[in-house]
Formats: sequence, structure tokens, C-alpha cells
Amino acid sequence: MLHSLQYLPDAVGIGVYSGGLAEELAARGHAVEVVAAKPFYPQWKLRKGEPSGTYTRTENGVKVTRVPVYVPAEPSGARRIAHYLSFAATSRKPLKQADRPDLVISVAPALLAARVAGRVARQAGIPFWLHIQDLEVDAAMATGLLPHEGQVASAAFAVERRILEMPDVVSSISPRMLEKLAAKGVPAERLFELRNWSQSLDLFAHADGGRYRTEWNLGNRKVALYSGNIARKQGLELVIDAARRLQSRDDIVFVICGEGPNRARLEEHASDLGKYPVSLAAAGGTPWRPADHRRHPSASPDCGRSRSRSAFKTDQHAGFGPPCCRHGGAGHEPCHGSRGLRHRHTAGRRYGIRKSHRRAR
Repeated sequence: MLHSLQYLPDAVGIGVYSGGLAEELAARGHAVEVVAAKPFYPQWKLRKGEPSGTYTRTENGVKVTRVPVYVPAEPSGARRIAHYLSFAATSRKPLKQADRPDLVISVAPALLAARVAGRVARQAGIPFWLHIQDLEVDAAMATGLLPHEGQVASAAFAVERRILEMPDVVSSISPRMLEKLAAKGVPAERLFELRNWSQSLDLFAHADGGRYRTEWNLGNRKVALYSGNIARKQGLELVIDAARRLQSRDDIVFVICGEGPNRARLEEHASDLGKYPVSLAAAGGTPWRPADHRRHPSASPDCGRSRSRSAFKTDQHAGFGPPCCRHGGAGHEPCHGSRGLRHRHTAGRRYGIRKSHRRAR
């Protein structure tokens, strides 16, 4: 039994990995059931044509039960909590009514809903596995959705601590995440590393980057590309700030591709830049498809912004140039050869773009 707020056909994010895990287990002969919300991500809007209420159908060999959830158009701190609580409430009944599984796996986010899955598993005497894609409390504080101190912060950490005590196994996607979980009190014997997968080379074999360069009038400029969800926690304001520092350059263009609740705010943040060197409008004119969202705007952008190890691997498969990020935290990222995040060129005040560009010319 897989309990995941997000699931396929989401184009990006946790739903992609939850769906891939469930379908791979089914392909290996396991009977897999999934309880998930109706598709809403990354647009934060329920898709048109979805049946009302709870429904169940088989998708690629997996029995998938979809439950209704509250989806806020602007997911602030309180609204996001209400969103998670709604999934906790609507997913309880399908979890309890499911054929007795050998294992219950709950994916966080949503940690609040994982508590429901843990209780159902405990009552039935079934092992409970919690897989953490994101440390929600830490992320909420980092993005200003929750305060760092005070009663609210203490309550959030207390709830997190109680939920982390429930599982038989707690897994996450990187060694650094496991270190953080250990620091939160999860015993080492209960920790397990379960990394996200990456698309392989065949996905990019026939990518037509030239079409996007023509369609978006990018010419032969060097392209710094971000492709993914546009929410507060991605910190894409840093990309806009980098573009602002490089306004004097007419040979570099920044492209931000995707959808999300922070898109309008990000467009406003970039409104003073004019046509170049940043382009957000390009993503709005082209649908963002699950199978080829990494093909924008060229088959091989000169610089990509990766926010996770799995995205970094996919960027490598796509033939991306050196990743760029701010210096803070870069030491925890993977590094291969002389062009990785730890390279001295990516630690500079210009986010590595200026010097990396010179090396590429």
C-alpha cells in the first residue's frame, strides 16, 4: 500500500517518483494499491473532468484510489496545512478498507497525513514505512511560511517528532537528508536511503532544441535554464537577481520554464528587466508536458539550475552544462570532474554564470 498525496500523472515533483515506484513494483509482480489525491500539481488546481467524490481504477497495473482534497490557489502556511489535513481526512477510509497489505508506505509531504497511515498500519499490525521527500517543517521555516521561533515553531517540531517516532523504517533521498533525520532523533537502524530515479538518455535522444530557440527568439545566446515547479521554496528570485546583475550582457538569456503558485509573483519581481536577459513568458506559451519538460529551450542548455540530486542526474543525462547555484550548501551536492557545484567558478558572486560562460566560448 502506497499512501501519497501526489501521484501520476503529475508532470513534476513527488507524484512522478511515487508513480514510478508503484508501477515498478507492480511490474516486478507485486500487488500494489495506491491512495492519492486527485491530480492538482504543479498548477495547484484540480483538473477538469475529474469524477466527483472518491473513485478507484487500475492505472498501469496499479490499483489507484483517488480522494478529494482541498486545493488552495495560493498555498500560504495555514492553507497548506489545511490542504494536508484534508488529505489526511479523506484518505483514512480507503486506507482502512483496503485489503490487508504486507507493508504501508506513506510519502511526505504530507507528514500530517502520514500520521493517519501510521495509525492504520499500527492498528492492523502492519509494518509502516515513511518515505520523506522533503522536510516540511524546515522548508516552511526557510521560506517564511512558519516562524523560526516561538510557540508555533515549537508545536511544529513537536508534531514532527511524534510522527517520526511512528515508522518501522524512515527513508529519504540523500545522505544529507538522512543526516538531518538523525539529528531530529531518528535512530540509525531505522534510517534507509532511497534515492529518486532519473530519466535515461533515450528521453533526450530526439529533443528538438532548435525549435524552441526559434520559437522564443533565443538566437545563439547562451541559455541559463530552470525547468520545474515555480513555488516559494525553489528560491527562483535568486535567478532573477543573477539576471539583474548581468543586464549588460546581450549574449546570455535566462529562461524559467514551468508553472506554480509563485509564477505571477516571480514575473512581477522580474518586470524591471525588460525583454532580456530573463524570459518567463516563454513557458506560458508552451504547454509543459511530463515526457519532455527538460527539452526547453534547447536540447543542451549551457547552464542549468538543479535544486536536488535527482534533478542534477537528469540534467547530466540531458547533456546540460555546469549547474549553477549560490555558494551556500553547494558542498553537499554531487560533483563530477571540474565543472560541478564545488568548482571555484560556481562559488563567485555572479553565481558562476559569467566565468562558466567565458570557459564555454
